[in-house]
Amino acid sequence: MALAAGALVALGVPFGELWRACRAPTSEACVWGKALLPVSLGVGAVLGIAAAAAAYALARAWQRRQAARDGTEDDGTEDDGTTNDGTTNDQRRRARNPLP
Repeated sequence: MALAAGALVALGVPFGELWRACRAPTSEACVWGKALLPVSLGVGAVLGIAAAAAAYALARAWQRRQAARDGTEDDGTEDDGTTNDGTTNDQRRRARNPLP
């Protein structure tokens, strides 16, 4: 989804502006638009990367919020309450803070 949003911005904006400017093919806007199309595509690629990153961040935030709401967030523990290295969360907490 994020890649699709980035591609849409990267390609859609420059070509959309060129299409709008070239309704009259001999207009100055059309001539300049065709001449500067490579620059527009480069700027569009940068904007597309930014749009893809923003879409990814929003999708990831939504996914985390949904997981927290459902109680299925990945906190690094297995179903039996132990962490991936076999220790429990209480054991890890006591190791970090040995005083009661």
